[in-house]
Amino acid sequence: MLGDVGTWSATPVENHDDLYSLRFKGPEGYLEYVGSAGACQKQLEEWKDRYVPTLGQTQNKEGLKFDGGKPDLTLLPRGPLWEIAKVLMFGETKYGRNNWKNGIQMTRLLAAAQRHIQQFQDGENKDKETNTLHLANACANLMFAMWMLENKPDYDNRDI
Repeated sequence: MLGDVGTWSATPVENHDDLYSLRFKGPEGYLEYVGSAGACQKQLEEWKDRYVPTLGQTQNKEGLKFDGGKPDLTLLPRGPLWEIAKVLMFGETKYGRNNWKNGIQMTRLLAAAQRHIQQFQDGENKDKETNTLHLANACANLMFAMWMLENKPDYDNRDI
């Protein structure tokens, strides 16, 4: 919720990657504007110039950043990400950097992830060949599968 006069929020407009909804609290209520990031920034500066100084408030000197609704990657736990990176580093040495981006059949990626999960369920924490965590290997394979769906859909060979 917006607080004092001069506070504002900007959020992406659903299904429109280049549009934002700007909401500004003026002295008599909320003002709203929809436009591109640049247009919203210009409108916000105009509203700040018009309303904030006349109320004796200082303008917020923080830069504008229209990132509302975008993924907050700081929510991802560092430890597991590092473990997945270790898996990718082993793969880089064995197969070449980003070799997986050449394309791997979806069923092979899912089978590999399932094998690593099963080995973990059987009480084995680390892969014997790579000395990396089975769960990190499973995550890497699932990330590759997600990437294939988006970037190489022809490799989706699931029997559906």
